[in-house]
Amino acid sequence: MREGGVPALVLLLTIALAGCAPPPRADQSGQPSQASSQGASRTLTMGVRYEVADLSPKRVAGGPSQYTKRSFNAALAVVDGAGAVRPYVAESLPQLNSDSWKVFADGRMETTYRLRPNLTWHDGQPLAADDFVFAYQVYTAPGLGAFTSRPQDQMEEVLAPDPRTLVIRWRSLYGDAGALMTEELDALPRHVLDASFVAYQQDPSTMDTFLSHPYWSTQYVGLGPYKLERWEPGSSVDGSAFDGHALGRPKIDRLSVRFIPDENTMMTNVIAGSVDLALDNSIRFEHAVEIKRQMGDRGVALMRPGNRHWVIIQFRPEILKTPALTDLRVRRALAHAIDREAINEALFEGQGLMSEHWTPRQASYWNDVERAVTRYPFDARRVEQLMAEAGFTKRDGFFASAAGERFRPEFLADGSPLFVREMEVIQDTWARLGIDMDPKVLAAVAARQNESRTTFADMYATTTGTREVQLDIFSAAQIASAQRNWAGNNRGGWSHPDFERWWGLYNSTLERSQRDQQVIDMMKVVTDQLPGLFLYFNILPIAHTVALRGPEIGATETLPNWNMHEFEMR
Repeated sequence: MREGGVPALVLLLTIALAGCAPPPRADQSGQPSQASSQGASRTLTMGVRYEVADLSPKRVAGGPSQYTKRSFNAALAVVDGAGAVRPYVAESLPQLNSDSWKVFADGRMETTYRLRPNLTWHDGQPLAADDFVFAYQVYTAPGLGAFTSRPQDQMEEVLAPDPRTLVIRWRSLYGDAGALMTEELDALPRHVLDASFVAYQQDPSTMDTFLSHPYWSTQYVGLGPYKLERWEPGSSVDGSAFDGHALGRPKIDRLSVRFIPDENTMMTNVIAGSVDLALDNSIRFEHAVEIKRQMGDRGVALMRPGNRHWVIIQFRPEILKTPALTDLRVRRALAHAIDREAINEALFEGQGLMSEHWTPRQASYWNDVERAVTRYPFDARRVEQLMAEAGFTKRDGFFASAAGERFRPEFLADGSPLFVREMEVIQDTWARLGIDMDPKVLAAVAARQNESRTTFADMYATTTGTREVQLDIFSAAQIASAQRNWAGNNRGGWSHPDFERWWGLYNSTLERSQRDQQVIDMMKVVTDQLPGLFLYFNILPIAHTVALRGPEIGATETLPNWNMHEFEMR
């Protein structure tokens, strides 16, 4: 599903390029500083909204973080600007029906990756296939629950016959086995973590010691284009160009990733030239418009389709505050109560990427999904009909049960002003229809905690994933729980046998056209049963100074800094 993607449409704003010198730089308060442009010419300053809790791609952490983690990590494969998967740490990728990708009669598989020669970790120690074997052991260690579970949950064994050969044996068919990317089987440096991991294996009570090892953060050792030099909590992560990077040494010598959670402050820094590249939901649509107005030909602002934004519904009975949400009629009433046009106007001046389903327009099968899904147009009459069927009638203008208890679901939103505004639009619409929302805002600190993002009382408006297919969030195997330290992509606890059947087939099918059809079938189930209410694809503005060359808008799964080793500062 990740191969041959169609490049995403550039929605808006390519500001003309010119060689004007930047104005005085600004700090996080928005005030200009005295740093000279000459002194900063060999440093890439990248502004992001969210401070990461760690630098490992496989660690489960709240909030978008792949932009920062990309800077310090390299996987076996990477998605380029055209949406094609290419070798990264691997010299080449396994090819189906060859010695590098064998499919056996009993349904098991074996893939073989050959690593590029002479690769090293950031600390100069050789990268070996055994580091992937060690990573597999860590990711599958009972009780840790700190890492995304796929695809190691599909693996039977990981072997290293020699330092450059990695053999993965799969217990069943797995369509993405030939292109393992970041967040899938990222290597871990055995020479750094082995002693701490062995201690955990011998004494599970040392789990916190292992998971808080400084390797994961302030002493991180990776394979990416930049190696960690300094981490100032709450401020920035700084790195230097890694000479041994698999795709070549970065052209820009130094990197400073600055954490700037306030969008207005980020905009000010971009306009002042203090931030060369703003990513990670750090500015909104209106900020990009203002950047265009103020910077003119001194900057570039691009809009790209981003993560999926939807409202997750809670299904765990021990957590759910409003049991009526388990009634499909109620969920369908809520779906008909979503006024996407009003949300679009309020958030994106009518230029948003609104949708009722999970599939991006770039997908080759998007038209088929459009024809297959169940739709819920905004319809006040249908809302009232469905709520009546579920036993609710209006009292004092709001729906209440036969016992007189008002239907008042809690609605949690991430604390971004954009999402708070969205919640206010929905609240206003629902109030006019008779639905009394109980609005709550999730603090930024809590948004980085798995438990906070999983144990919401009723509904949670949040953002998930950029990959063309990221439907594991509906898989029963991904249900987050306390026993797993709340790790797991299925945060609402929903499951359905029809979805499980198609999801199982999807993960055991290798032929692309069949997998496309299985996605369509899964979308039928999801839009019919409504584990959540899909709203839109986020518009992710990317702003950078004209002096920086290289960031690009690519396919849905392509990070704009995937090729940051090729970035140049003019």
